[in-house]
Amino acid sequence: MSHYPSKRDPWLVVLLWVVILIQIVVGILIWMTPGRPVEQWIVTGLVVVSAMFSLHVLYGTAYDLTNEELKVRCGVLRWRVPLASIRRIAPTRSLWSGPALSLERLEVRYDRARWPLYISPDDPERLTQDIVDRCASLRIVGENRVERTSNA
Repeated sequence: MSHYPSKRDPWLVVLLWVVILIQIVVGILIWMTPGRPVEQWIVTGLVVVSAMFSLHVLYGTAYDLTNEELKVRCGVLRWRVPLASIRRIAPTRSLWSGPALSLERLEVRYDRARWPLYISPDDPERLTQDIVDRCASLRIVGENRVERTSNA
Protein backbone atom coordinates (compact mmCIF):
# COMPACT_ATOMS: atom_id res chain seq x y z
CA MET A 1 0.00 0.00 0.00
CA SER A 2 1.27 3.47 -0.92
CA HIS A 3 0.47 6.50 1.23
CA TYR A 4 -0.01 10.02 -0.15
CA PRO A 5 -0.56 12.91 2.26
CA SER A 6 -2.77 15.77 1.13
CA LYS A 7 -1.12 18.93 -0.11
CA ARG A 8 -2.10 21.83 2.16
CA ASP A 9 -2.44 25.37 0.85
CA PRO A 10 -0.97 27.81 3.42
CA TRP A 11 -4.06 30.05 3.35
CA LEU A 12 -6.29 27.09 4.22
CA VAL A 13 -4.01 25.99 7.07
CA VAL A 14 -4.11 29.54 8.48
CA LEU A 15 -7.89 29.69 8.08
CA LEU A 16 -8.42 26.38 9.89
CA TRP A 17 -6.06 27.39 12.71
CA VAL A 18 -7.93 30.71 13.10
CA VAL A 19 -11.18 28.73 13.42
CA ILE A 20 -9.56 26.41 15.98
CA LEU A 21 -8.21 29.35 18.01
CA ILE A 22 -11.63 31.03 17.97
CA GLN A 23 -13.12 27.80 19.28
CA ILE A 24 -10.53 27.69 22.08
CA VAL A 25 -11.22 31.34 23.01
CA VAL A 26 -14.97 30.62 23.07
CA GLY A 27 -14.32 27.64 25.33
CA ILE A 28 -12.33 29.82 27.75
CA LEU A 29 -14.85 32.69 27.69
CA ILE A 30 -17.65 30.30 28.59
CA TRP A 31 -15.95 29.57 31.90
CA MET A 32 -15.19 33.24 32.58
CA THR A 33 -18.85 34.24 32.45
CA PRO A 34 -21.25 33.32 35.22
CA GLY A 35 -23.62 30.59 34.26
CA ARG A 36 -24.88 27.19 35.11
CA PRO A 37 -22.11 24.57 35.20
CA VAL A 38 -24.15 21.98 33.30
CA GLU A 39 -24.66 24.35 30.37
CA GLN A 40 -21.01 25.39 30.49
CA TRP A 41 -19.88 21.75 30.31
CA ILE A 42 -22.21 21.02 27.39
CA VAL A 43 -21.04 24.04 25.38
CA THR A 44 -17.39 23.34 26.26
CA GLY A 45 -17.83 19.74 25.11
CA LEU A 46 -19.28 20.89 21.80
CA VAL A 47 -16.45 23.39 21.31
CA VAL A 48 -13.80 20.74 22.08
CA VAL A 49 -15.39 18.21 19.69
CA SER A 50 -15.60 20.86 16.96
CA ALA A 51 -11.94 21.86 17.43
CA MET A 52 -10.86 18.20 17.39
CA PHE A 53 -12.83 17.63 14.18
CA SER A 54 -11.09 20.62 12.53
CA LEU A 55 -7.67 19.28 13.56
CA HIS A 56 -8.58 15.80 12.33
CA VAL A 57 -9.52 17.20 8.91
CA LEU A 58 -6.35 19.31 8.74
CA TYR A 59 -3.94 16.53 9.70
CA GLY A 60 -5.99 13.44 8.83
CA THR A 61 -6.60 14.01 5.13
CA ALA A 62 -4.64 11.49 3.08
CA TYR A 63 -4.90 8.96 0.30
CA ASP A 64 -3.85 5.31 0.35
CA LEU A 65 -3.46 3.23 -2.78
CA THR A 66 -3.73 -0.56 -2.77
CA ASN A 67 -3.66 -2.90 -5.75
CA GLU A 68 -7.47 -2.78 -5.89
CA GLU A 69 -8.60 0.63 -4.68
CA LEU A 70 -7.89 4.24 -3.81
CA LYS A 71 -8.77 4.87 -0.16
CA VAL A 72 -9.49 8.49 0.74
CA ARG A 73 -9.62 9.84 4.30
CA CYS A 74 -10.69 13.32 5.36
CA GLY A 75 -11.24 13.53 9.09
CA VAL A 76 -13.94 11.01 9.94
CA LEU A 77 -15.11 10.71 6.31
CA ARG A 78 -13.96 7.82 4.10
CA TRP A 79 -14.24 6.94 0.40
CA ARG A 80 -13.15 3.74 -1.35
CA VAL A 81 -12.75 3.95 -5.12
CA PRO A 82 -12.09 0.66 -6.94
CA LEU A 83 -9.29 1.29 -9.44
CA ALA A 84 -11.17 -0.64 -12.13
CA SER A 85 -14.08 1.81 -11.81
CA ILE A 86 -11.99 4.93 -12.52
CA ARG A 87 -12.97 6.53 -15.84
CA ARG A 88 -10.82 9.65 -15.75
CA ILE A 89 -8.41 11.64 -13.59
CA ALA A 90 -7.64 15.25 -14.52
CA PRO A 91 -6.03 18.27 -12.84
CA THR A 92 -8.43 21.00 -11.74
CA ARG A 93 -8.58 24.09 -9.57
CA SER A 94 -12.25 23.60 -8.84
CA LEU A 95 -13.70 25.17 -5.71
CA TRP A 96 -16.17 22.29 -5.30
CA SER A 97 -15.96 20.65 -1.92
CA GLY A 98 -14.00 17.47 -1.52
CA PRO A 99 -11.35 15.74 0.59
CA ALA A 100 -8.66 18.17 -0.61
CA LEU A 101 -6.74 20.79 1.35
CA SER A 102 -5.35 22.55 -1.72
CA LEU A 103 -6.80 24.12 -4.84
CA GLU A 104 -4.26 22.13 -6.88
CA ARG A 105 -6.53 19.12 -7.17
CA LEU A 106 -7.19 16.02 -9.15
CA GLU A 107 -10.74 15.34 -10.26
CA VAL A 108 -11.44 11.60 -10.09
CA ARG A 109 -14.44 10.40 -12.08
CA TYR A 110 -15.50 6.82 -11.51
CA ASP A 111 -18.40 4.45 -12.13
CA ARG A 112 -21.40 4.57 -9.79
CA ALA A 113 -20.47 8.05 -8.55
CA ARG A 114 -22.91 10.85 -9.09
CA TRP A 115 -20.22 13.53 -8.71
CA PRO A 116 -16.46 13.47 -9.11
CA LEU A 117 -14.16 13.14 -6.12
CA TYR A 118 -11.65 15.97 -5.65
CA ILE A 119 -8.32 15.07 -4.05
CA SER A 120 -5.07 16.99 -3.59
CA PRO A 121 -2.12 14.63 -3.15
CA ASP A 122 1.22 16.19 -2.27
CA ASP A 123 2.75 14.38 -5.27
CA PRO A 124 0.05 14.10 -7.97
CA GLU A 125 2.47 12.79 -10.61
CA ARG A 126 3.47 9.84 -8.45
CA LEU A 127 -0.14 9.05 -7.51
CA THR A 128 -1.41 9.08 -11.10
CA GLN A 129 1.54 6.96 -12.27
CA ASP A 130 0.98 4.46 -9.43
CA ILE A 131 -2.73 4.20 -10.29
CA VAL A 132 -1.93 3.50 -13.96
CA ASP A 133 0.73 0.95 -12.95
CA ARG A 134 -1.84 -0.93 -10.85
CA CYS A 135 -4.78 -0.83 -13.28
CA ALA A 136 -4.31 -2.15 -16.84
CA SER A 137 -7.47 -0.42 -18.11
CA LEU A 138 -6.04 3.07 -17.45
CA ARG A 139 -3.46 5.05 -19.40
CA ILE A 140 -1.76 8.42 -19.03
CA VAL A 141 -2.88 10.91 -21.71
CA GLY A 142 -1.20 14.10 -20.46
CA GLU A 143 0.31 15.73 -17.41
CA ASN A 144 -1.53 14.13 -14.47
CA ARG A 145 -4.31 13.09 -16.88
CA VAL A 146 -5.52 9.51 -16.86
CA GLU A 147 -8.29 7.93 -18.91
CA ARG A 148 -9.79 4.50 -19.22
CA THR A 149 -8.77 2.75 -22.43
CA SER A 150 -11.59 2.28 -24.91
CA ASN A 151 -11.38 -1.53 -24.86
CA ALA A 152 -11.90 -1.76 -21.08
